[in-house]
Amino acid sequence: MGSVNFQLDGALSNGQEQLIALGLSIAVTFTAITPSVRTAPSGTALVVRLQKQSGGAPTDYIEATIVAGQLVGLVAVGSIAIPAGASSQIYLRVVTASAAQNLTLIAQFGEATGTRAILSWNIDGDAPIDAEWMRMAGPAVGYQIRAAAVTPRTPPPTVAAHLAFAFLDSAGNPVNGGLTVTIAASSGAYSVAWPTGAPPLALPGGCTVVVTVTDLVDTDMVGALIVLELEAPGLGDALCSLDDLRLALGIDTSDADAALTLAIAGASEMIRGLTRRQLSLSRTITAERHVRAGGVPIGRLPLREWPILSIAELRDGDGDVIDPSEYVVEAATGLLRSLSGAVWADLEVDYVTGFVAGIPRDLQLAAVLQAAYLFKQLEPGGGRLGNRGPAQAAVGSPGYLTDDWVPQALTLARRYARAA
Repeated sequence: MGSVNFQLDGALSNGQEQLIALGLSIAVTFTAITPSVRTAPSGTALVVRLQKQSGGAPTDYIEATIVAGQLVGLVAVGSIAIPAGASSQIYLRVVTASAAQNLTLIAQFGEATGTRAILSWNIDGDAPIDAEWMRMAGPAVGYQIRAAAVTPRTPPPTVAAHLAFAFLDSAGNPVNGGLTVTIAASSGAYSVAWPTGAPPLALPGGCTVVVTVTDLVDTDMVGALIVLELEAPGLGDALCSLDDLRLALGIDTSDADAALTLAIAGASEMIRGLTRRQLSLSRTITAERHVRAGGVPIGRLPLREWPILSIAELRDGDGDVIDPSEYVVEAATGLLRSLSGAVWADLEVDYVTGFVAGIPRDLQLAAVLQAAYLFKQLEPGGGRLGNRGPAQAAVGSPGYLTDDWVPQALTLARRYARAA
């Protein structure tokens, strides 16, 4: 769970709308918004929306109001699912302005595993020429930087601007290589930058974030929203969250976080090994090869990963692209079927798979159960985790787990296994 602040400066107008870049590498769901203004609405209430689609008739939105004469509105709840990648964007729209000015909207969000955080800053005023624009305190605890997105309120008019992100320790020394985001001239389009290579950029706790504008030849670019996506170290491929594991074990401090993180990583990899699947929020699969068995042509093909988000390209054994009208894919099961009646020899497919709505809850539970077991193995006397409890003591020794798997976790994980 986290929050991000959106802002519209000056006098508001009916139908005013701002496209906001999030640039996230994971899917999130906005669940609540709280509006405030510096100049109260008069006569009638201010009505604002956070919405997934542009325009006056969105299908996915959360609507909030501030009554006339008030500066802050009540929390409004709802659900807006935002995908990862290029479509990771949202709109802020004023439905009824009522003479209000300077809107700030705090939007709460959740994501699948609880391993991510979002930092956002609204920068006011003209962008400087080749100079520092913003200096803000970073998070108190360490993270890794997954992405940076910038939405300018007005674009640089003639020449693209580059915003350089530097991350400094308490002595003012850089702690990583930094990031650069480019804002296109004239269009005002937002831009997103991801760190190259692996692992993501490390961001130790207590760092300072400094944004410097370069290559700007005038000061007509005014204001921007800056969003940083952060990830708890070691949890990028986790199937459950650190908070869920702490809750399951009754731990309310961060003292054991290193061991808990290790247990989560181990449990997640065990489940992936068992299921023979990646089980990701979003993953691009390139050139997955399927060779016909025993010379039998392929007319129905189960892909190795599912659910399927999109098929980029399907190629036959000669490398020729098969027309999308000749096949259909069952997104939930990953089954690819021929529609034309044709059967194929060898196939190669590029596609995108993932749980865009979040890791399924039963799969998260399997990871929590297994991670709790692995964590207990690290304690003195580890290697046996009681699974029946002291009630057994009256008739004999308590029951203990000595196998690699917690039975309930194994049962849950097997639901997602790929057939041999």
